Amino acid sequence: MEAFPILLATDVGTVVRANSTALKRFGSCVGRHCGDVVGLRSADGTTLCTDKCTRELASQGIGIHESRGTVKGIPARVICTSFGQGVVVMIHEEAGIERLKARLTERELEVVTLSARGRTMKEIAQRLGLRVTTVRTHLDHAKEKLGAQNVKDLVARAMDLGLSAAS
Repeated sequence: MEAFPILLATDVGTVVRANSTALKRFGSCVGRHCGDVVGLRSADGTTLCTDKCTRELASQGIGIHESRGTVKGIPARVICTSFGQGVVVMIHEEAGIERLKARLTERELEVVTLSARGRTMKEIAQRLGLRVTTVRTHLDHAKEKLGAQNVKDLVARAMDLGLSAAS
């Protein structure tokens, strides 16, 4: 199972450390403001991360603040905990079909779903009116986005995220 993205920020919000999952998810984030990296937004699009949140939390000594919203379009729970003179930020992205839909294009999701139903690339191509090479490309993009090594692993990861073979 993939670890949660975790950031360590100073009391003014500057990211000083990030675990490998955070670096994979957000790219180079050390030196940036954690609110800019995470970009947590409410359902109505309001930015929930502010310039003041880390300062206020760090000043409490020991404090925890939890927020829910979306991070880069994916539903998530963000837990910020004061730690010494800084703040630890953990991003728990929600699992499930909504996360899968947010990561894959509609066509990629369609191809992965048919693959999960046991269809071959040739069968998928015929059904969707595509070339086999196009189906392969969609599967390759989906594998890359979900960190899968092969189609079997891709289907397993998609199933873990809530894709039903019957959907």
